[in-house]
Amino acid sequence: PTVDEAARLLPPPRVNLDALPAAVRRCCTATPFDRLFHSRGRDMIDVIRNVRGAVAEAHDLVAYPASEEDVVSVLRECARRRIAVVPFGGGSSVVGGVLPPPAGDASVDEGYTGSLALDLALMDRVLEVDEASQCARVQGGIYGPALEAELRRYGLTLGTTRFEYSTLGGWLATRGGGHFATGPTHVDDLVQAARLVGPGGASESRRLPASGAGPAEHRLYLGSEGSLGVITEAWVRLRRRPQARASATVVFPGANADDAFQKGAQAVRELVQTGLLPTNLR
Repeated sequence: PTVDEAARLLPPPRVNLDALPAAVRRCCTATPFDRLFHSRGRDMIDVIRNVRGAVAEAHDLVAYPASEEDVVSVLRECARRRIAVVPFGGGSSVVGGVLPPPAGDASVDEGYTGSLALDLALMDRVLEVDEASQCARVQGGIYGPALEAELRRYGLTLGTTRFEYSTLGGWLATRGGGHFATGPTHVDDLVQAARLVGPGGASESRRLPASGAGPAEHRLYLGSEGSLGVITEAWVRLRRRPQARASATVVFPGANADDAFQKGAQAVRELVQTGLLPTNLR
C-alpha cells in the first residue's frame, strides 16, 4: 500500500500533541509518514507487515530533538504522562528494537498511555576532534558515511565498517559488531567515553585513555538498548586513514570441498595468530 493508503488504516494517536508543553510540542510530530516510518525496523517480519499494510501498532508521536535540553524535556514529559519512549537511530534494527510496545499485551503492558519514537537525526555533528590523541567527540545521531566524510578532513577514520543506514548512537546502544573479521570489530573497542541522558538529566563517563580503577561506566551504556537513557554523544577512538588498499582472493585446492575448507581455515588461523591483521579476512 502507499503511505496515503496505510495512513487511513493507522490508529489515531493516543496522545494529544496540542496538550503537550510548548518546549516538547515544537520538536514532536504526529504525521502519518513519520509515525509509519518510525514504527518498523528492517527485518523480514517488518517488511511483510509493510507490504500487507499491517499498521495496527504504531508510535503515537515522533520527536526530533535538536539538543540535549530537548531530549530532557521530552523524557521528563513522557515520564510524567507514562508515555513509552523508544530511541531511534537509523531504524535498521532486525530484532524489533524500534517497535512500539504491543498494545493490550498483558505480559508487556506497564500502563503506558502511548508511545513516542525519539529520533536523533538533528543531533548529527562532529563536535570536536583531538588530532593529537586521535579521538573525536561525536553526537549520537550521525550516520556512518557522514561521520567518515567529516573525519576524512583530518586524515582520520573510525576504522570499522561504514554503517550506511545506522548511527553512532545505535551502534553504542546495541553494541554493534560490524562486518570486519579482524582487528577492532566491536564498538566497545572504539569508545573512550559516552554521555547518556535521562529524565533527570545527563550522565557522562570520564574521558581516559585507559583505566584500571574498577568497572568502566561507559560499558554499562553499551548494549543498554535505550533502557538506561538516550546516548546523545560519545568520544570515539580513531586511527589514521590507510594510504593504500588492496584485496586478494586465494583458492585452496583439496581432495574435496571439506578438505579445501579445512586448508583455508588453517591458513586464516595461522595468519591471524601471527599478529598480521588485515581489515577483513574470511
